[in-house]
Amino acid sequence: NKSDAISEIKLIGHFRTHNDKMLNLPFIFKIDCNLGRILGHLFGDGHISKTSNLISYNNSDIQLVKNFKENFRNLFDLDLTICKNSSDMYSCSLRSKNYHWLIKKIIYKVNKISKLPNDFEIGFFSALFDDEGSFTVTDKRAHIHFGMRNKILVNKVHDWLKRNNIMPSNIYVDRKFRKSVFYYFYISKKQFKFLDRVIDIKSKPKIERFHRAMGVVS
Repeated sequence: NKSDAISEIKLIGHFRTHNDKMLNLPFIFKIDCNLGRILGHLFGDGHISKTSNLISYNNSDIQLVKNFKENFRNLFDLDLTICKNSSDMYSCSLRSKNYHWLIKKIIYKVNKISKLPNDFEIGFFSALFDDEGSFTVTDKRAHIHFGMRNKILVNKVHDWLKRNNIMPSNIYVDRKFRKSVFYYFYISKKQFKFLDRVIDIKSKPKIERFHRAMGVVS
């Protein structure tokens, strides 16, 4: 029952902000779509360093990077800078011990919650689909491919779709993907009419392919 879902996270401690202002926590964060999209992108094409205090998000779609920047500002009241590198990738990043600690604590708290709000889950899984979903559309066929190296996350996405009455394929394993193990599944075109209820895609190229796919389905 989603009415029993926990809607806030409280963190206790001391925290120095980006403008060197010392705050005494608790910090209270809403577990909403905005937070869901931040974490979804960080688990998708983002990076939380284990050896430094770097947090970053990288994507070739500038709109997704702008959306991440906006979501981050909504949560922390902090503007990240967007950069373009030589491989046509856009990124925004932050190197900060305190924000690195905050993000890791938020993830830890969220992982401990058994019932999450529906809008958080939509934000989280939609961001993952923006980063890791592949929309294939031809004149005669359409499907969505979703895959990651993270087996636990692929299983969570798979289970979440089934809880929302969307039936993906079985999960397959590619043991030769870039010298690593890759877990993936497909969503057939028959399921597309249900997908729009629970996935809010922001990537314009994927939105266009999805609309084309809906045309193929019909």
